[in-house]
Amino acid sequence: MRRLALLFLPIALIGFATFGCGSGGSGGVTSPGGTGTVRMSLTDAPADYDSIVLDIREVAVHRDGPDDAGWSTVSTPDSMFDLLLLRNGVFTNMGSAVVPAAHYTQVRLILGSGSYVVVRGERHDLTVPSGLQTGLKLVGGFDVPDGGLVDVGIDFDAAQSVHATGNGKYMLKPTARVQVVATTGSITGVVSPADSASSVSAVRDSATVASTVTGAGGAFTLALLPAGLYDVRIDAPGGLRDTTITGVSVTAGQAHDIGVVTLSPQ
Repeated sequence: MRRLALLFLPIALIGFATFGCGSGGSGGVTSPGGTGTVRMSLTDAPADYDSIVLDIREVAVHRDGPDDAGWSTVSTPDSMFDLLLLRNGVFTNMGSAVVPAAHYTQVRLILGSGSYVVVRGERHDLTVPSGLQTGLKLVGGFDVPDGGLVDVGIDFDAAQSVHATGNGKYMLKPTARVQVVATTGSITGVVSPADSASSVSAVRDSATVASTVTGAGGAFTLALLPAGLYDVRIDAPGGLRDTTITGVSVTAGQAHDIGVVTLSPQ
């Protein structure tokens, strides 16, 4: 069987929501008796929480087909993952496996009961509908080639995925992107001054594709971006002017460094 490699980036979950992405169609991929490798990684976009910790028990992928019979287990990490530690190009490896060579349409995360969120120093249980039973299903297409390897990245948008429901309760309704790593690139740079964190987003056709907050020294990385042209929008902290860099070109397999962006006072 082929090995399948899944790479989760502030990667993303989809609690029954549908997310488009992938590496193209399935024609000519499936080879009777053939296998390949899938490797998965997870990354995250910023959110106004101290921590978002997921208790991930199992990672699986689903072959193209009409029912749920085509699930293959990639890994059983049985571990706690703090999504907010996965920013600015930081990925955590979620495991790899040899699976049938085919076109795959979903990633599934089976969660344990220990997921939680920390808000202003206070810990709250994180409710994950169906996460303990049928799992969180992330929709996104990719091909596992016969005798080959595919790296799959999941970009989890924490800010859009965790919702306060009242009375101190929090629910996870994941928003995520599933991308074949080889088809994506990244944008890097430095925002100055770096005294306070700025929010940085990659925008394409008026839609935000990826976002992050600046780290040490004002550095940032926007990862898992499909090839194309983007505007880089910087939402500055108080006293500084928001700035947009237009027409930034992203090439698959490469990092585009836009250098130092100096913010002007308001």
